[in-house]
Amino acid sequence: MARLRLFEAATELFERTSEVTVLVLENLHSADDSTLALLAHVARAATLPRLIVSYRLEDLPEGQTVPRGLGRPNVTVNLSALPEATMRELLNAWLDGDIDDALENELVIQAGGNPWVLEERLKAMLESGAVYRRNGVYEWNHSVMTLPDSLNACFRTRIGTLPSQALEFARAAGVLGKVWFYEDARSLLDWTDDTALDALEALTRSRMVQELPGSGGNQFRFTHPLYTEILLDGLMNLKRRRLHGKAAKLLEGKAEPLELAYHHYFADHHAQCLERGLEAGLAAQAAFAYPQAERAYRLALEAAAKLGVTMLEALRCQHGLAEVLSHTGRNDDAIVLWNGVLSHLSQLSPAELEAGTYLGAQVRLRLVKVQRFLGALAESRSLLGELESDHPFYSDLSIELSLYNRDQHDWCRRASRAGSLERQSAQRQCQRSGACADRTVQHRGQHEQPEAGANTGRPRGGHR
Repeated sequence: MARLRLFEAATELFERTSEVTVLVLENLHSADDSTLALLAHVARAATLPRLIVSYRLEDLPEGQTVPRGLGRPNVTVNLSALPEATMRELLNAWLDGDIDDALENELVIQAGGNPWVLEERLKAMLESGAVYRRNGVYEWNHSVMTLPDSLNACFRTRIGTLPSQALEFARAAGVLGKVWFYEDARSLLDWTDDTALDALEALTRSRMVQELPGSGGNQFRFTHPLYTEILLDGLMNLKRRRLHGKAAKLLEGKAEPLELAYHHYFADHHAQCLERGLEAGLAAQAAFAYPQAERAYRLALEAAAKLGVTMLEALRCQHGLAEVLSHTGRNDDAIVLWNGVLSHLSQLSPAELEAGTYLGAQVRLRLVKVQRFLGALAESRSLLGELESDHPFYSDLSIELSLYNRDQHDWCRRASRAGSLERQSAQRQCQRSGACADRTVQHRGQHEQPEAGANTGRPRGGHR
């Protein structure tokens, strides 16, 4: 009786409020039974010009296409995920500056085409310091990972409705990533086929996972990228390490190097992670996939830090990451990393020393080019002298160095010619104005280094 009186009072409220032209209720999939019953009563009894509700079809009970009690809607608008290009436009509109490529990819992929998820995660990362602005560019602090409470609560509510076996199977699948094969997930748990299929069926009914089209029922994906992150947060650390270790062994020879590096890292197999991360970084860098290369190198360097010893593979990763940062316009950070490589070469083992010396030559050559590009000519000359004195033997570096010297000579010749033309132009102008009739105009010598900012004819653009 009390419930009915409440429903009637709500109906009378809407009837008396003449200003109400439309009633909008959002996220109705999260409403409890009492709220749905109240809404159904008001929709039937009150005279409302328009009633608009929003809900996720995936979160409704199986077999339902509208929230219970609402009846058939007059108009249904299905909202699909926004394209990646549109999500990137939104992100750039919200931030008043350039965005680091790796950060942009992370935010867009994890949002899964949902602008609300993108906005909530961006706000949380800005508040926590995971995203910060430096020199007009928004960068990503990889050591800080933040999932806002609003997203956490939303996804945990959905996960909390799963049966226990389905939840355990979902966590094993989450270890494998956003897309996974049924047999791989079953093998991680050592379950029988019947038990695993029952759990998979419960997951598909909940619309948390769906079959990948064209896979013949063998491959599945989570319906939102954040499911994996929240599922893994609920795993005990020991169990997660064991599952990642089994996944690394199971996927050896089948998965990409970066995926294997990821599994080795969370299984505490740091030496294997370093090896696979370097392999993944080199492959991505060769394909100009710089965000993927940066992710691989950073993962490998985190593993190397946990090993606690200086290894040649770690210095090669640091050199690779510096190159990626330089190619994406972050030369200051790249120089810090390159100098770090040079300072740690002496700590290598005797067996790695010769290869480390060669790596040092590569690093110095890259530093020469970058310092010249940045206008630090004194540092560039100093490094060039070290390189010429230390490494006359390595043929490929000698060739590259000779090409660099030839390029430097051509630049100086062009600068000298430009300076000569500049002097001739100044003399002609003075003669026309009569300003130099009784005095000598002093100019720089032909072979003097042009000052910063002079029109030297030096080509602009990136260093190569």
